[in-house]
Amino acid sequence: MTSKRSTQSAQQPIFVVIRTRGPAWQESQPLEGQADWAAHASFMDALAEEGCVIFAGPLQGTSDALIVMRASSPDEVRSRLATDPWTTSDLLRTTRVAAWTLRLGSVTSKGPAPPDGLPAYRVLTGPDDAAFCHRVSEALSMGYRLHEGPSITSNGERVIVAQALVWPTEES
Repeated sequence: MTSKRSTQSAQQPIFVVIRTRGPAWQESQPLEGQADWAAHASFMDALAEEGCVIFAGPLQGTSDALIVMRASSPDEVRSRLATDPWTTSDLLRTTRVAAWTLRLGSVTSKGPAPPDGLPAYRVLTGPDDAAFCHRVSEALSMGYRLHEGPSITSNGERVIVAQALVWPTEES
């Protein structure tokens, strides 16, 4: 199975989205008491699981919610949110989508587990050759990050290298 995270890579632009309560919003009800709450929560959880939504939540004291998400374009943002049950029932409307350049901090989130049941920490070892470099490159393209520099030794006949890799989390 291929991780959906690959479709929401760290290379994709980041967007800030403002959503405002629509006419179907019941002011007398809390967030969790709105119609279709479970369907909306499930929809947003799925976007977060695939790495699309990084942060989301209501802006206190306003009728707005803020979403920080990755997408290829503003049109993709709007298209993805158009299928939210709260959009189709007019509980929320997307009022602004803007590209965002992060200057301070990090948007790395824990996200999904590594693909194909792989561990969060791996050490690749082998002869220092093109095949080893391709194995490391493949792991990096899957979303792993290098952990420190490589270790190098010799078995008397050839150079052997080891490279530790970690799956990104909020802490890494």
